[in-house]
Amino acid sequence: MRRGSRQTSSTTNGFPQKYLNLFFISYFVLISPKVSGAKRTRGLPGIFNPHIVTWMNQHRYILTCAETQALEQQAESDDHPEICDRKTGKSVSGIELMARAGLACFDLVMSRFGDRPGRPLILCGPGGNGGDGYVIARHLIEAGVKPFVYALGSPSGHQDAAEMSRRFADAGVTVIKSLKNMDPQTISFAVDALFGAGLSRPFDHADSLKILRACRTAGVPVLAVDMPSGLAGDTGQVLGRCAGADLTLTFFTPKPGHLIADGPRLCGKLAIDDLGIEFGGFPASV
Repeated sequence: MRRGSRQTSSTTNGFPQKYLNLFFISYFVLISPKVSGAKRTRGLPGIFNPHIVTWMNQHRYILTCAETQALEQQAESDDHPEICDRKTGKSVSGIELMARAGLACFDLVMSRFGDRPGRPLILCGPGGNGGDGYVIARHLIEAGVKPFVYALGSPSGHQDAAEMSRRFADAGVTVIKSLKNMDPQTISFAVDALFGAGLSRPFDHADSLKILRACRTAGVPVLAVDMPSGLAGDTGQVLGRCAGADLTLTFFTPKPGHLIADGPRLCGKLAIDDLGIEFGGFPASV
């Protein structure tokens, strides 16, 4: 774990954190009716939305990908009692954070799109984002909904994601082998859980991009877990190609890439869930 002393300000790509915070709050209050907490109050944009106001009062900052990773690591450690589960005051394991993230996504898509005809399509990547996708798929199965689940690579290199993949497999639904013949008209909604904000290489998986774009063209809603695949979390720039999403659910705080460059256009509506973690002293140096 990378740790350091506390600091009162930090920088993101050379910009002082305080300036990014000012932009972020201005964007929240004055510009965007699209951003809210995971539980959205409809018809109350900007400063009139109580979820936005509550979120701003509690946090007032954004985190880079490295800071978010450090926050997750410190939440898992007993060495940082100020970063803990809000109810119990205890540390939270990485696999528990993944379980909470997947459940938050499940709750959100079912509340928004659960009454649509067809079957959900869950696209799972080989890392932590894919682990979230397997959690979503398992909750769908437990709710009596049989999803299409596609795996882009094995999660064997990520211990928590591999465990979530195993738990999903125990539910008895077979992972589909190909997306080539997938018809968007059979899909109720799609979940992009391929790659999150930490992606550092170009994304160009043709079949995934094709079905995500086909869904959006056909009016089938797409939820991105953390960040649409192909969008850089720290810069908002496209790495390779990015199909975008209608709704993006991120965790703890927004990343810079949600709010700058191509981020606002490709993320769609932005929802935030802090996963029940108290992180009042963060960010620390990383």
